[in-house]
Order: sequence, then C-alpha cells, then structure tokens
Amino acid sequence: MRLYRLVIPFRLPVSHSLAERKQAEGLVVIARGEDGTCGYGEGTPRQYVTGETLAECLDAGRDLGHLLVGRAVESVSGLLGLLRELGETQPARLFPSALCAIEIACMDLWGRKIGLPVSGIFKGGGTEVFTYSAVLPLLSDELFDRFLDLTAKNRMGFVKIKVGAGVERDVERIRRARLRLGETVDIRVDANGGYTPHEALDFLDRSRGLMVSAIEQPVPKEDLDGMQLVSDKGGILVIADESLCSMEDAERIVAASACRGFSVRLSKCGGFLKSLAIWDFASKNGIACQIGSHVGETAILAAAGRHLAAVRPDHIHLEGSFSRRLLAEDLVVEDVDFGPKGHARALCGPGLGIEVAESNLSRLGVLVHRVT
Repeated sequence: MRLYRLVIPFRLPVSHSLAERKQAEGLVVIARGEDGTCGYGEGTPRQYVTGETLAECLDAGRDLGHLLVGRAVESVSGLLGLLRELGETQPARLFPSALCAIEIACMDLWGRKIGLPVSGIFKGGGTEVFTYSAVLPLLSDELFDRFLDLTAKNRMGFVKIKVGAGVERDVERIRRARLRLGETVDIRVDANGGYTPHEALDFLDRSRGLMVSAIEQPVPKEDLDGMQLVSDKGGILVIADESLCSMEDAERIVAASACRGFSVRLSKCGGFLKSLAIWDFASKNGIACQIGSHVGETAILAAAGRHLAAVRPDHIHLEGSFSRRLLAEDLVVEDVDFGPKGHARALCGPGLGIEVAESNLSRLGVLVHRVT
C-alpha cells in the first residue's frame, strides 16, 4: 500500500465564509493485491470541518494500512466486515478522511478483482443518469456574473450559491441569479456557518420571493440551538453540513431537532460504511440527505460519490464531478465530469470504473508512506 500527498493548483481561487483555497490538497492511497491489481482511494481533510490535518491523515493512513496487511478477504461480506472493524479503531475515528481513502481503495481493488462496480457491493447501481448541481463560490461581481452565464449556458437545473458576504449583497446575488436562470431552476444557498441566527433569518425573510429551496449550514457548526431557530422560523429546508461529520453528530442534531436535512460527504464522514449508517439513521428520523463534496476533489472521490448516489438514489441533491473545471490537471485518463444539464453517466466498470494515470499521480503527488 502506498500513500501520496497530493497538491494540484486550481484554475482560480475558490472561497466561502470559512476558507479560501488556491489548490487541491489531499491524500491518495494505492492498495495493491497479490496479483498486482490496484485499487485507488482519496481523502480530502479539511481542518475547519473535522479538525484533521493532511499530515495527521497521512500518518493515520499508514497506521490503518498496517492493520490491513496480510488480512485475507474471501467474499464481499468479509470485505465489509474487515472495513467495519477498521472503522472502529482510534485512527479511523479521529481521522475520517484517512479512513475514507483506505476504504475506497480497498473497495476499488476488490471490485476490480471480481468485476463488480463499487455500487454493486451494496447492491446499488440501477440509476443510468445522474443530475449534478452547479456550485457558485464567493466571487467578485464580475466573476459571479460570468459563472451565472456558464450555468445558464449549461442549462443546469440545480444551483447552489455560496453566501455569507453580507445579507444585502447575498440577497442581491440571489436576485440576479433568479433573473438570469429563470423560475424553474432550483436555487439553494450555503452559508458555511457564516451567519448568526438573526442574519440567516433576515436573509431568508428578504429573499422570500426568490424561491430559495434550502439553506445549508446557516450558522457555525457548534450552534445547534441557532440552527434549530433558523429551521423553525425560516420556512425552508435547513441542511447541516459542517455540523455533521459522524454518527454522534447526527444523533445530537436529531436530539436538538436542529434541522431536517443532512449533507453527507464521503471524506468528512469516513467513507461509504459510516456515510450509509448516517443516511439510514437520517431516513428513520425523517431527515432528507444530499451528497456533498469537498472543493478540490479529483476524479477518484468524484467517482466514489457517484457510486454513493447509485446506492442511495433518494438523495435530494448531488454535488461534485467538476474536477476538470476547477483543477489544472486531474489524475484519470477519461473525463468523469458532468455535462449539459448537470447530467453524468453511470460508472459501470469494475471498482470505481475509472482508470488512474499513475504517471500523473507520481508527478502531482509525493509518496509519503509505503506500507508492506
């Protein structure tokens, strides 16, 4: 098993209320079977979300890798049992992005060996076409209008707009978006915790006629009382994102009646098994789930997110698969980004259904650990 530190420049800086990023940073794992078959996984740690750093995740990935070396897997149930066991270890609990990368690599490897898509491991994969959302970051007015034009040109049906730069400015941007995109486009917003409860309610009140469908993480992640107030008084769906990183978080949110929506992201939630457990818990409590993504994901995590969408076709929104639009380069041979209307094909090949160019990985990444 090999673990790489990955850095890929962005085509332009991407901002929201918690951070500005100019490059993709993450870890990539290559798991190699005895027959030489390779599986690939990716994690994108964000310290302001889960508290984990990239350096810590690389070391945690090494420790998790040592726990897997020499462990034989004879069946799908054996694979899932081994990964569940791995997920209960301390490194996995503390560093979900490391667990995510390891888990996806193992699932990709197993799927390639037996000719089964990752979604097939969970008996998913029936959806043929997936519909992604456009995501518009905090931008200058000029760039925002250019992004609106591109969104309209691509006939996107779902659009998420980052807010948190000030209520008045945010409302004006939503107004411009509604005028440019038309009444039939689903527009939601994401504050990344950038509002106080009062500001969030003020924004929702002033944008009432603009048909905003949902607000994501309106208040800081720790403020569940504030989120509950916005959910109770705001009149639209409130979605927890930064507040939701684990099953324990999900239980706290439900106990506080803080919101009716969850944003599930593979990397922050610790991979498929933990994400699906959170999703099952949400469904039992009447909470809708969307599939989110971290800015800067390569096609590895994009493909994993699409397999998650195949396993859970009840998702209300789907994000990701725009790596070539954002990254200066990607790691794969083929393009897995979405096309017009946000549509993207199912990935039906074995494992993740993508081919990683290891020459790109060697050039864009740095080998940090080799586990044998």
